[in-house]
Amino acid sequence: MSWQRACALEDQLSEEVDELLEKAEAADAEDEDADRLPEELERRQQRLEQIRQAKALIEQRAAERYEAEKAEYEEKTAQRKPNQQRTGPRPPAGNRSRRSRGHVPKIRSILLIPNPGSC
Repeated sequence: MSWQRACALEDQLSEEVDELLEKAEAADAEDEDADRLPEELERRQQRLEQIRQAKALIEQRAAERYEAEKAEYEEKTAQRKPNQQRTGPRPPAGNRSRRSRGHVPKIRSILLIPNPGSC
């Protein structure tokens, strides 16, 4: 599941859970279809929790990847420092600056979560 898809599903399922809660309250008042709504509500709440856990894991992986890339970059710059002191800094050429994105998950970060109904 991609980060973008997880965000969209989280919003959708949150709305569906709210709708089901409203229907459950109405069904309790009218006492019709009261058996099926709690099961559906529980299933969607579980799925919503799985999506939130998946998003948290994607964020954690993005933070770890960012820290690893940052450490690698700092190591490379430390290795270049003695040579730069001896020869002088390189002249700027185009857009060589390394922009930091922080530990934001990439749009293509994917995490597979099993669907309990598909087994």
